[in-house]
This record gives sequence, C-alpha cells and structure tokens, in this order.
Amino acid sequence: MIKILIIEQDSQALENTSAFLNNQGFEVYTSNDAKVGIITAIRVVPDLIISSLSHENSNEFDVCKALKKIPATSFIPIIYITTEPQEILAGMQLGADGFLSKPLRYSQMLSTIKSHLSSSHARVPVYTNR
Repeated sequence: MIKILIIEQDSQALENTSAFLNNQGFEVYTSNDAKVGIITAIRVVPDLIISSLSHENSNEFDVCKALKKIPATSFIPIIYITTEPQEILAGMQLGADGFLSKPLRYSQMLSTIKSHLSSSHARVPVYTNR
C-alpha cells in the first residue's frame, strides 16, 4: 500500500485530506507539526509527503530542508500546499517537488500525487545488505 504523510496545522483540513486519501486507498499518516512530521517521515519513510505552508509559520520549509539531507528520505517527493505564490520559488530552491494552491481541489491533488508517485519510483534508491 502506498504511504502518504500529511503535515498540516489546520486540524479540519488535516482530517478532510486524510479521509479523502484513505478513501482513495492510500495508507495515510498525519502530523499537525513540522518537527513531528520530520520524525514521522524518518520512522515511516512514506512514498510521498504533502505539507501545507502558512505565511505565519516558516517551519514547514524545515521539512524539505531536513528530509532532503537524509539519504533514506531524500528521494521522497514533497508537495506543498500554499496560498502564497511567492512561496513557490523559495520551496523549489529547497527541493520541493510540487505545489498545490488553496483552496485545495481534491481532483487536482489526486492527479498531482499520481504524477509524482509514478516519477518518484525511478528515483528510489536500492539498498542491499552486501
């Protein structure tokens, strides 16, 4: 089963997005805090991360910076959800793989997820016990 981690401060948005993705057949993990989200990503190693960006809290960019430095999580596509177009450039410079705009349209989110999952499988590192 494909694992998706959602990091979202808004509890209602977190619940709604999680329920939608669960109904689509994904195994969903959630966090309402960027630092806890990083720990969850390291522990679970999801196939994809969706993280909201809020103008008043820049910690969400820490998710991308931290996870792209760790070999076991560096390949995970990170999609940010934002209301601020100027945040897109900053996020891309830190290694974000995609962006969605608020208000979130679930059909667009699902299409973006599928696109990133299909392209990310080519980037997944293969570890052996040799």
